[in-house]
Amino acid sequence: MVPFLFSPQPAPDQQFCGTFYHIGRQAGFVINCDSYEYARVSVKPSCLFEPHSIRQSRPLFILAGSALGYTLYPLLSLFHFNIYYAHFAGYLLINLLLVFATLLLLDRLLTRFTSLFALERSLIAILLLSNVVSKTFFWTAHQQMFIFLTPLLCIHVVLWLGTADRPRRNAILVVSLFIGLSMLVYGNFVLLVISFLAAMLRYRYDMRTALLSLALIALPSLVWILILRLNGVTYYNHEVSYYRQFIWVADAMQVSWPALVAKSAAYWQRYLFSFSSISVLFALLLMAGIIAAIRTRAVVLSTLPSVCLCLLLLVFVFLYLMGYYEERLPFTLAAPLAVLFAFYYDRDIKQLLPYAWILLMLAAVGWHLYNVTRYGPFS
Repeated sequence: MVPFLFSPQPAPDQQFCGTFYHIGRQAGFVINCDSYEYARVSVKPSCLFEPHSIRQSRPLFILAGSALGYTLYPLLSLFHFNIYYAHFAGYLLINLLLVFATLLLLDRLLTRFTSLFALERSLIAILLLSNVVSKTFFWTAHQQMFIFLTPLLCIHVVLWLGTADRPRRNAILVVSLFIGLSMLVYGNFVLLVISFLAAMLRYRYDMRTALLSLALIALPSLVWILILRLNGVTYYNHEVSYYRQFIWVADAMQVSWPALVAKSAAYWQRYLFSFSSISVLFALLLMAGIIAAIRTRAVVLSTLPSVCLCLLLLVFVFLYLMGYYEERLPFTLAAPLAVLFAFYYDRDIKQLLPYAWILLMLAAVGWHLYNVTRYGPFS
């Protein structure tokens, strides 16, 4: 993440959502325009009870930032940093923890399902984490770094539910509650909810366990909505209300079916255009997948690839139905893409090319240098 501090700085006339913070003459990072609101609400969490509070749907993330901010403030105040800088630093610490958690979950998958050595696993991690999301959002107060963690959690929870020695009901219910709490952290955890419930259906868990799990998943959000109502506040979801995420389908249907078709087609074009930055990862996976398909069909259809392919389809549909298309969002696909590539690389490419690790290193280093040296994005 440190090399991104030395990426090209925005031109004086560059318009973007944020402010560039200089570190000396050569380095710096963008403070995203959303970061100020994150810091403000973190300093005073009671702002979540303001009508139409933008971060009202993510209270646990705000509370985590608030706890870290107030913990860091006594130390940072010695260096004359004010309370807002301390809370900004708290969010940066969350970003760092998210990166470590992502690396841990990725390494566990690669260690379990491949025979890649440490250098190769590290190169796969570079392919995953070096991109416009890390470049733009690691050094600022934001939630975009969850974009790598959530899909890996989806893979792990599906594999966990699908083990031959099924987890006990109590363990499933505890995980269900944590998944419900995650919905108060960031919206893309709905992918984890869908993956969890779909896996329970796929592996035929009993209906009582499934219903109890669903109730525990919904419970934290219902409690939060009740707390808001008791304080005279109507629950507000900024992404749905302002950006009409997912609701755009119902909006268009209320007009007419031709309106829905026309809007869907227009959104589809914008959606595909947003995939330009992640095309390199798709190209690597396509190459590995073709080689795997030629060599043996069984490898393509084994457990881990099947889970990753289903997750790719889920995320692809989810992102399209969102109706909000930014260059960074398709990187939600980066984690299952990286895991799939690692699997095919280990099982097939390494068997055909004895020095494949050199090509992997060139690809990873080249990808990282490209992202570091490219101009923008800045928001």
